[in-house]
Amino acid sequence: MKKLFADLGNRVRPLRWHYETRLLRWAGHIARMKHDRLPLMLLTSWCPNSRPVGCPRMTFGRTLKKALKRRPEIWPELKFNRPDDWETLTDAAQLRLHNAHAKAKRKHDIEMQTHWMTLAQEDRNQWRALVRGPEPESTQKASASRRARSTRNGRRHGHQPIHFQPVQFVPAAQPVHFVPAGQPQNQPQNYYQHYINHYQQHQTNFPNYSFLSPDSKADKRWEIITRGEMGSKNPVNFGLSPVR
Repeated sequence: MKKLFADLGNRVRPLRWHYETRLLRWAGHIARMKHDRLPLMLLTSWCPNSRPVGCPRMTFGRTLKKALKRRPEIWPELKFNRPDDWETLTDAAQLRLHNAHAKAKRKHDIEMQTHWMTLAQEDRNQWRALVRGPEPESTQKASASRRARSTRNGRRHGHQPIHFQPVQFVPAAQPVHFVPAGQPQNQPQNYYQHYINHYQQHQTNFPNYSFLSPDSKADKRWEIITRGEMGSKNPVNFGLSPVR
């Protein structure tokens, strides 16, 4: 993904950046509301009841916190500074330093949870700049003369590139059907040949009994259905209705 953005000259932002930018801008808009507005009351409120067992589902506050932590200008990270004599310290001393850093980090996170609202309430334009972050540096492209020179060098020998040469397609005069070895030549190779062989070449001319009287038609229809005539038991082929 990083290589793709580099090839595009860093002109395209990731999808996560667009989503988090809109989220933080809306959060800043809520933070600048008056204290009696319902969106601000919902954003800064909490439930005093006990939570169910297990980790709660993803909420708007957690999503907002993850987006803020990706902006070091808004939520700076409290790094752990190792002393110069870290290798000479005992395991107990190293553990005490880690515990002290974890305690300071929890205190720092609590302060940052309200610090971003102070930044959003101070200046709208400053908050927008913090949310967007630094603009990506566009990749330098070659000049127009240099691109034109490289294009002329491709036609140095008086011929066009391969993708500019016209291609002429000559259709075959008749479709060619390949018959596997050991297969009879008159066997159909597709549905069209099957239709020609079974419905046109072997079509039988059945007599038409539509001129008979209604009683005679009924008797003839029953005779064709029960016994058949000329290898067919379908009265429609003889000009009769299929039902009485």
